[in-house]
Amino acid sequence: MSFSIQEALDFGAKTLATIRSRLESEILLAHILQSNRIYLHTHSKCILKSSEFEDFKRLVNEAKEGKPIEYLTQKVSFYDWEFEICEGVLIPRPETEILVDKCDELIKQRGVKHIFELGVGSGIISISLALLNPEIQIIASDINPLALALTQKNIQKFCLLDESLKDRIILFEGDVLQSDEFFLSHSLELWVSNPPYIANDYILPKNVSYEQKESLFGGERGDEILQKILQKSKEHQIPYLACEMGWDQKQFIKESAKDFADLEFYQDLSGLDRGFVAKRAL
Repeated sequence: MSFSIQEALDFGAKTLATIRSRLESEILLAHILQSNRIYLHTHSKCILKSSEFEDFKRLVNEAKEGKPIEYLTQKVSFYDWEFEICEGVLIPRPETEILVDKCDELIKQRGVKHIFELGVGSGIISISLALLNPEIQIIASDINPLALALTQKNIQKFCLLDESLKDRIILFEGDVLQSDEFFLSHSLELWVSNPPYIANDYILPKNVSYEQKESLFGGERGDEILQKILQKSKEHQIPYLACEMGWDQKQFIKESAKDFADLEFYQDLSGLDRGFVAKRAL
């Protein structure tokens, strides 16, 4: 049996049966056809090859089981850019754009040049900041070699926009929180991180359960890694710190960040406390 593009989209939307089922169906079929969603609408009567429909059907069924669309297409949108993503690396969330906005504002206002990102993941924070600020240098670390390989791949991709990225973003593999050597070896002005901050006993939604647990769970209370970040930044007197956090961790952060002269919390797209920017007296 043959299917037109329109019939395939109808099948996908009906099978997925979610609030975004039509959009998700379009994203998956566009991925299979290596096209964009506009093409689907302007060629809705075109007949798919049987192999194309079978590939689409497989992705739709995986999505129905809860596998994230981003892992199925290996693409994720962030700002106005499209990054590559893969299983085993945390999928970037829209609210992380707010963290990038806060850092970008700080960089421009205070003339920050040397930045450190803990837990680089797919590289979206470091790459976005480097594209927005051609003069900065970034060191980005992760304990996950798969994440570092993916970040390197995304750096190479965005070198088409700015070739200097390959020299301005340096990757480091290892757990820098376990040693002072890293911080003693580098002069850092801004530390940015979207660390694991979910409590270990929290039950994840089905789609999130596909993601790497080490990037999500931060300890029994959830803020243990954030506390280590605050402690290390204090020990090494890093001037600026910007992090995402859990919606219920504001009071804990307040108590641990008393050595900063200025502490600003910000909310996510749902109005929940989602992060903070801390500044030391200069």
